[in-house]
Amino acid sequence: EADELTMVYRKIAMAVALELATPINEFDTKIPVDPVARYKHYAEAYKNGELDPAFPHFSVWELRHVINSDAKNDQLAWGRKMMMNYAPYITTLTDATERYTYMLKTDVLMRNPTWTGSPRTYQQVLSGGGKDKPNAWFGRFICKAFGIPTWGCSQPKKESLIRWTPTGWIPLMGATWEECSFDGMSGIDFQAESSARACHTAEEYYKKAVLLDCLADMTDAKRGQDAESEKNAIHPMKLWRSLSTIQKAVLLEGVNAEAFERSGEGGVKTKIEKYLEIFETGEDDTEIKDEGEKITIPAAAIGFNSGQKVVIASMDGGKQLNFLADACVEYELPDEVEPRPYTLTLDVCTVHLKQAPLFLKVNDDQEVEIKIPYTVGEWKTTEGVEVHLEGGGDILRFKRERPCFGMAIRRIVLK
Repeated sequence: EADELTMVYRKIAMAVALELATPINEFDTKIPVDPVARYKHYAEAYKNGELDPAFPHFSVWELRHVINSDAKNDQLAWGRKMMMNYAPYITTLTDATERYTYMLKTDVLMRNPTWTGSPRTYQQVLSGGGKDKPNAWFGRFICKAFGIPTWGCSQPKKESLIRWTPTGWIPLMGATWEECSFDGMSGIDFQAESSARACHTAEEYYKKAVLLDCLADMTDAKRGQDAESEKNAIHPMKLWRSLSTIQKAVLLEGVNAEAFERSGEGGVKTKIEKYLEIFETGEDDTEIKDEGEKITIPAAAIGFNSGQKVVIASMDGGKQLNFLADACVEYELPDEVEPRPYTLTLDVCTVHLKQAPLFLKVNDDQEVEIKIPYTVGEWKTTEGVEVHLEGGGDILRFKRERPCFGMAIRRIVLK
């Protein structure tokens, strides 16, 4: 009997075989997604615990709406690593509609887009932002990167997405079931199909709905030939189509929110589950360590503070300080610190090419400008700036002013 991992691998393989039988081109290119590489990517990501805890519990049909991402596999991997570095708390938000996609509100944002190369990449989408289309693209990308099914949708003058949640598929970004459509399928039809499939096994849905659809296609007309308004209409001259419509309505009678829940033992412990444990332990990370030659200041050891910032658990342990926009924070050093010149650096993580500087003021000295690099979602160290500590409780004040995007700080080091 196959073990749990093997069963998940089989579902991924089946989803890839069915969904990529019709080629999908990689984002902004004419290069088709490689089905074998796509299977290996998601199988490896699942095995390594990189995906959402719900991933192994999705059906093959639901997984088809995961593996059909147009992103390159290395960009999918980057998306997961970037979020776990830069803003891991977004992966655990209690509002499932905001999980992963909250980054649209904090970092992608509705603004004029900035493209820096061709072909475009999802790193550029996050950094450069855009109107509804780039936001919808990134929302679909980041959900699928973590193994969450999405359905791309558009409606008059609006591009959007619909995503799975534990209580049902939910339209985001102002989309409505009644107005949206995608690849020739109306939102109402997708809502009905996703709901019916959620509360019936694949075999039940096949016998009760798919076979009738096939008969209707053969005897009435090929799917898509009828006018949109007639597709779900009951007609005395279209027996099988009418029976198919009635049967789908019957299948929807048992639908409830619980039918969409996907949970249980997943075969592997995910990084998101590990992060939740780090978050819930509430490990204190405020001790400033003076080792003589080096002083290490945890980002969470703030005193006075103001503006838009938050202290969160860091994936690698300890805590990090996220500047969401403009903010000011202070650190008070121990009295015993040796008075002398130091070189100050910060471990930072950023996701925007255009970075506002961070200003540092030590006691009553003049402000020093610290250039913040674009780290593309990695943790990197800033260039050093020279400061002079007097001892006896020096105060370091860091300030960032508008306009500015987000930035994460893990630690400050003085040598």
